[in-house]
Amino acid sequence: MKQHLKLRALCEGAIFVAISYVLSFLKVFQMPQGGSVSLMALPVLLYAVRWGLSSGLLAGCALGLLDCLVGGIFLVSWVSFLGDYIVAGAALGLAGLFRRYSGGWGYFAGIAVGSLGRWAAWLVTGATLWKQYMPEGFTFLGISNNPWVYSFWYNSYAIVSGLLCLLVGGILFSIPALRNYFTGSDLPRQQNGQAQAF
Repeated sequence: MKQHLKLRALCEGAIFVAISYVLSFLKVFQMPQGGSVSLMALPVLLYAVRWGLSSGLLAGCALGLLDCLVGGIFLVSWVSFLGDYIVAGAALGLAGLFRRYSGGWGYFAGIAVGSLGRWAAWLVTGATLWKQYMPEGFTFLGISNNPWVYSFWYNSYAIVSGLLCLLVGGILFSIPALRNYFTGSDLPRQQNGQAQAF
């Protein structure tokens, strides 16, 4: 039975990563140096909520790698590859921390935490690696020439994407069949009440 669940989780993960990649082409807004407001993260967030942390981290890494290799690539170094694509993608898998919580709050908390995790990864790489692209004399909220403030401002599009994922995730959650699917109600449970794939 456990082998069947592993195969099912792997197949669903591949499908959700593919859907995420397709959604990356449907952009609400594109930032000039990379990044966009889109629903790209939503399928991986939902997958992580359904299957848990380890499966979510793996799917997020796969999405980050796919986005880097096939999508438009913006890199300043190999550290940027790790931070902007692999770590930020894996951070989406943090949504899996809330798999064991029943009801809607775990579902929505997972989407929010995964989205904030990705934003935090981009905040750090933006302030440390991309600071050289900060415009001369940049001021935001009365603070001048601070790479952390610039990164916060530039990467705020990720917060908007996270809110968009919460909104669309809420619409999907209102459909009973999808709610049961994304919360893993259709998965067999072990003694501790959790379905375990990886």
